[in-house]
This record gives sequence, C-alpha cells and structure tokens, in this order.
Amino acid sequence: MNKQSIRQIYILCAVIPLAIMIVNFIILGMYPFGNTTVMAIDFASQYIDLFAYLKRAVLSLDVDSFFYSFSKSLGGDMVGLWGYYLLSPFNLIYVILPFEALRISATLTILARYSAMGLTFGHLLIKRYNGLRHKPLLIPIFATLYALSGFAIAYQMNPLWYDALVFLPLIIIGVEQVMDGRKNVYHYVLLLGAMIIMQYYMAYMMCLFIILYALFYATRLSFGNTIKQKLVSYFKPLLRLAIWSLVAVGISAIILYPVVQNLLITKGTYTEVVRFQWAFEFNPLEIISKLFIGAFDYDQMPAGLPNVYVGAVALIGLMLYFSNQSIRKSERFAAFFVLLVFVLSMVHDFTNKIWHLGQTPAWFYHRFTYLTCFFMVLLAYRGVVGLQKLSKRRIIGIVAVLLGLMSSALTQQHSFMTLPQQLLSMAFWLVALLLLVQISKERALPLILLFTVAELGVNANIVQSRIGYAHAGSFLNAYSVQKEVIDKIRPDNTQFYRTAKLFNRTKNDPFMFDFPGLTNFSSTMEASTLDLFDYFGDAGANAATNYGNGTALTDALFSVKYIVQMRNLPVDLQNDENIYAFTRESTRKDLNAYYHPTFESSRLRVYQNDNVLPIGFASSDALVNLRMERNAPAYNQNQVLNALQPSDTKYFEQFAFSNITLDNFETDNPNNLSSVALKRIDKNRSATITYRFTPQTNEAYYISLPASTNLSKNDITFELNGQVYEYYRTYDQRQLFNVAYGNKGEPIEFKISTSSLDELTIYNVQLWRLNEVLTREAIAKTKENGLTVTQWSDNRIEGTITLSSEQTHMMTSIPYSPGWKAYVDDKEVNTRQVWNSLLAVPMTSGMHTVKLVYTPVGWWIGVSVTAASLVIVGIYTIWERRKNDSIL
Repeated sequence: MNKQSIRQIYILCAVIPLAIMIVNFIILGMYPFGNTTVMAIDFASQYIDLFAYLKRAVLSLDVDSFFYSFSKSLGGDMVGLWGYYLLSPFNLIYVILPFEALRISATLTILARYSAMGLTFGHLLIKRYNGLRHKPLLIPIFATLYALSGFAIAYQMNPLWYDALVFLPLIIIGVEQVMDGRKNVYHYVLLLGAMIIMQYYMAYMMCLFIILYALFYATRLSFGNTIKQKLVSYFKPLLRLAIWSLVAVGISAIILYPVVQNLLITKGTYTEVVRFQWAFEFNPLEIISKLFIGAFDYDQMPAGLPNVYVGAVALIGLMLYFSNQSIRKSERFAAFFVLLVFVLSMVHDFTNKIWHLGQTPAWFYHRFTYLTCFFMVLLAYRGVVGLQKLSKRRIIGIVAVLLGLMSSALTQQHSFMTLPQQLLSMAFWLVALLLLVQISKERALPLILLFTVAELGVNANIVQSRIGYAHAGSFLNAYSVQKEVIDKIRPDNTQFYRTAKLFNRTKNDPFMFDFPGLTNFSSTMEASTLDLFDYFGDAGANAATNYGNGTALTDALFSVKYIVQMRNLPVDLQNDENIYAFTRESTRKDLNAYYHPTFESSRLRVYQNDNVLPIGFASSDALVNLRMERNAPAYNQNQVLNALQPSDTKYFEQFAFSNITLDNFETDNPNNLSSVALKRIDKNRSATITYRFTPQTNEAYYISLPASTNLSKNDITFELNGQVYEYYRTYDQRQLFNVAYGNKGEPIEFKISTSSLDELTIYNVQLWRLNEVLTREAIAKTKENGLTVTQWSDNRIEGTITLSSEQTHMMTSIPYSPGWKAYVDDKEVNTRQVWNSLLAVPMTSGMHTVKLVYTPVGWWIGVSVTAASLVIVGIYTIWERRKNDSIL
C-alpha cells in the first residue's frame, strides 16, 4: 500500500470509535451536545476535583503539591494520588482549558482516549501482523471492536483506567519485539516504565498479563528437533523479556518506590488479608450473559459480572481462531490456557484478588478484564484475517456454539438482560456469520465495517443510557456557589487554618477549591488519619474521612477556623435541574456556641471561630503520651482536655437517660434498654427505640452510638424532637452526635427507627455533657503557646514558638509520617508519632524557630533507581548502534 492508503487506515482506526461515541453522546445529550456530563459515580465525586487540583498545580508550577497536600483530609502524601489519578497525558486537556470548561474537558478526555485506543490497536495489527497486506479494512474494524469493548463502554466513569487500554497494544508490540530478539528494546522498556508511572494500578495488572502473554507468544518462537532445542528456544525469549521488564520497572521507580512506601502505611494497613478459598464466587456459565449486547446496568457497578463483550465479529472470530488448523496446536493450547486463567480469575475470589493487588475492589469488579477483551479481539483478528472460505462443518459448529450460548443465557436471570436484548444479540451473531462467510467478496469488508459500527453504537447507547450522569448545569452551579464563598476565606501563605463543611457535594471539595479541609476521600488515605477521626467520634472509614461530629475541642485541635453550612433551597428552585441540591450530613446544635456567622451567600452561610489552636502548639509530656482507646470518643476527648489543662471537674461527664421506651420492639434485656438486641414484633409497621432526657444546663449534650448503627437510610432513621437528624452514615467505630445546646429544662427525644430491619443491636448507648467554660479556658490557655506561622506551603511549615518550662514538645495536627523532617533553630531533630496518629517535635523551653519539610518516603531511592535504569538502557542502545555500524 502507498503512504496515503496507510494514512487512511490509521485515520479510520482513530476516527471510527470517535465518531460512534460522538453520535452516542449526541443521542444521550452529553455536554456540549446536551445537559448531561460524562461525569458519573467516581468521576463526579473524586476525579474532577483532582483534575482541578492538577490544573492549579501545573499552571502555578507548584512542585510542592506533587509531594504533599493539606487538602487531603488533615494532610497527606500525594505521590500515590498523582501516580493513580493525575499523570495521564490526556489530563493536559484540563490544564489547557479554563476552569469553567471542566465539563467540556471531561468530554474531550474521554473521546480522545476512545480514539487513541483504536489508533494504537490498529498500529499493533499493522506493525506485528502485516495487517496492510491482508484485508486492510479489517484493521479499523478490529481496532473499533477493541476500543468500544464491554469494559471500555461500561467503565467510562473511570477514565484514568483508559490509559492502560491505550498503551497496552504498544507495549505488546514491545513484548513481541524483545522476545523476537530485536535490538531496539528501549521502545518496550520506556513504554512499560511510562505506563507504570502514569497508572501503577492498571500497569500492575498489565505486568501480570505480560507474563501470560509471553508464555503464549513463546509457543510461536519454539522450534527444534530435540526437546532441549525446543526448551531453549521457548525459555530464552522469556528470560530476555524478564530482564528488560525489570529494567522498565526500575525506570518507574521514581514514582513506584515512593508509592509502594506510601501504600504500606495507607491501604496496606487496613485492607483484608488475602486468604485462599476453593469456592467460586458465581457460576462460570454466568459469564456467557456478558457476551450479549447491552450487558450492563447500574446494579453491575458495586459487584457485577466481568465485562467481556467484544461484538459479534470478534466473538465469531474467536471461534474461527480455535478451529483454524493452520495455527499451531501449541499456540492454540496456550491461548486457551490464558483464557482459562482469565475465567478462573473472574469466578475465584483468591485469584481475582491477585489481579487487584490483593484486595477486593470497592465497586467495579473484574478490572483486569480490559486485558481479556484485548486478548479476545487479538485472537479473533488472527482467526478472521486469513479467512477465505468457511466450510459447512465450521459454519454448523459455530451456529451450534451460538445456540448453546443463547440457550445458557435464557436460563439466567439478570437485571441487565432482557429477552429483546438476547434476540437482538442472536440476530447480530447470525448476520456477522453471514458476512464472514462472504468475506472473500469485494463488498463484504465495507459491510462488515458498517455492521460493526451499528452494533457497537447500539451497545454503547444501551449501556450508557442506564448510568446516572451528572447534570451539566447543576455541576456548574455547585462549582460557582462554593467558589464564591471559599474564595473569601481561603488562607494565604502566612496563616494556616482549616475549613470544614457540613453539607455534601463531594468529599474532595478541598481539592477542587484549594483549601485545607478535613472531609476527604482518597484511595491512599493514611490509616493513622482514619484512626484519629475514629478516636474522636467522627467518621474514618472506607478510605474516607468525614468531619461532621466536631466538638469545641476537635474544632480547636484541628484548627477549624471556618465552618460552611448550606442554607435551605427555596421552594421555587428545588425542581430546577440547573440548581445543585446540596445535602446535609451533620447536625451541630452547638454551632452558635463557638462560632459566629461572618457572612453568607444566597446558598451558603459561613461561621467563624477565633478560639482555635494553630497547626502547632506547645504541649507537655502528659499530652503526647496519651493512649487513645477505640470506641471511646468522649473518654479520649476528656483525656486530651485534662492534659491541656488539668481540672478537678470532668470536661466530659456521663449521665443516664431519664427514660428509654420501645415501640414494636421486643428484647430479652428490658432492664437495660441502653444496651440491647432488639427484634421487630409486627413486620408490617416500623419499630422505634426512644431515648429521653432533660438537660440541666445550656451546655452541649452528645449521644454516643455504636458502629452497629452504621446503616443506610433505607434501614434506619434518626429523629431529634420529631425532626430528621442528619448525619454521615459510613463509620466503623462509635460516633459522638450532638443532640442539644441551649436547651436547659427542655425535654429532648432521640428516636432510632426502622421499617425494614427485623433485628437491631444497639449496645451501650451513652449520654454525655461537655463543660463549656472549662473547655474554652483550656483551648485559650493552650493557644497562648501556639506556633506563629510565618510561611507555609503544601510540604513546608515555618514559624516561631515559645515553650514554658513544663512543656516538652510542639504538638501538631499534621498526620505523622517519617517523610516529615523537623528543624529547630536550623538543627534537625527527630520527630515522634503521638496518639498513633499525629506528628510531634521534641523541644526545650524557650523561643524557637521551627521548620517542617516533607519529602515522600523513598523518593531519593526511587530517583536513583530510575536514573540508573535509564543509564542502562542508554548504554545498551548506544552499544547496539555502534555494533551495527561496525558490521555495516
């Protein structure tokens, strides 16, 4: 083919997937073609905020934000987040376009990836399979089948995974070239190293697949007349690949090594232990249902079946591959082995977890199936490309298999599958078979291309119409409403404080709007931060912190100068789809006791508290040596207050409820209703347990509830004096809920109700009162010896502090990490971890200058390994070129 024809094939590979998805977006009304954005689930609640953070960091050349950020809950390492979410080259679109264009940026990054997937897969077929010599129009057909596979279409709300689909074909080219003995190994090494840097999680799965693929590909290189010759020819390419793969991993060490160190103190400390079990998670035959068109819906997101849809042409092509006698049996056996490993991984929990770094995924199961789709489409191409004529025997065999698939699917019940879908799929299969029978005819390939475009377009539309996407107008409204407020209270680089919000858009608003916050979700959340929130009666669970149950102490301890609360949405705006409806996730009855309204917008109100501690403050041995107890938030806070300012009077004092009653509940322990296992009597009506008390003072009262009340709104509701009690519902330790302030002499009723649960266990419900006067005094006294911040950035705090003779440390509200280095009066001193959570710096009495600097653990080791690996590749490349020149 001439250059123009080759260029046209490449263009088709890139344009056809792009065109199909643009048409689909137009039909679905995706922005800018309508009022719906491509943001859904994690995209809307996590990624878009991080992309805003990326844009700000790049444009401001803020190198510090690559290492650490105080927008990550109380503060946390960022290398892992960058390596998981932000290092994709496609994210440059967010950097280039303005903030106000985040919606169009999201659409463009998705479309660009679909196009790139088709382009790279087409390149693989051209470079390695002589695709231009044999039916060149098959190249864009199979490139589109890969780009719009079931995995890609179903998991569009996770665009950061798409980079793996883009790079996989290029890396497989490198795998084959290295195993073939080609000298330009730097292509493979640099591509794999770059992939690990960009998205280490999906790259890890890719590395496992490279092992499987290498075992498969080596069967094509095995030759010889003796067993020894065959074994040498089989294993020698594998050894060569292993060596250069290790070099590629070394190149990625600049990111990978610090990430691994970070994971050891984050996910690695609170994920479950991987245990081998023989049992399957589901019947392997259920996978068949996923070969049908439209085999996905919202219910499949939390823990669904694997997405292995590859289209009718690829499905039949896969059968043609395994029935092709011209392909070596050893190769087909190896291909079957790889597919068998994939199927086993899908249905077997232990094997599945191996692909997911030893974890059970939080939603979006079987993330490795992008590799399955790739392998299926590649084999299918091998089965179709050499096809000239189909014998009746093969046709009958294929029809029999298709009927078997249909029969199996008809016996299954799935929310994503309907009979019309099954019949439509069967029709597509038969049409695809008919077209492939005619493949040698001139018009067959254009018809197969049009057929594939139609089928993949229908599948994309069915699947994505079932997913709830964010409204473009409401997203922009939420952004502008919050930005208006945060812009007025964001700290500058000479003062440090945090801002809490008591309503929900996403947990990652601090990333979106650039402020030190407390509520946050991160796949690499520090375990010590989660523990700290739990210790004090707030939510630290599922890799997220949620600061909704603050007290006067925790507000001061965490430097919460501002709290932002939503205002009720006017009735005339409640049904306006362009208005974002925030939801309350906290009830702070004591808010006006410690905060005063400072200003408000039409949607939000800002409260200010000046009696809070700075990020560092002088403390005694008594404070830093405290041991926190699990499921004892009032006790823990009382310990802290007593260490700050010893008092004969308890800061937190426990009281008994005046009355506890049951309605439609029965229990075996009627004499102690504060600690009971309840059973609903009449299953046709709701049941309630009510706690009553009358405050004797105007101080803040709290109810402490166990983690067994961590239930959804569909299962349980709280009411306070007849009104819905708003709170955050995901927690794994005892919570401390504020239920009264300024209510002296007024009866208080707190109800826990359920209309769906038949049993409810509530152990040791407690009532506590916080001494307001003593608490204020303790905070004010501690504040006198606080750190005066002179300058701060994401990974640096500088200031001055004065310690009295009784004080021995500067305590901070910074989560402890060995990455923090402390310099007191320009001399490095050792830091220590206190309360299993926070950073403290030992000091002597007197005035000191302090500097805290953060460098990710393992950063310099990673840099060194990357540099050494690049030198190895460079030396080898130069040596090979000089050797070739000398031969010439």
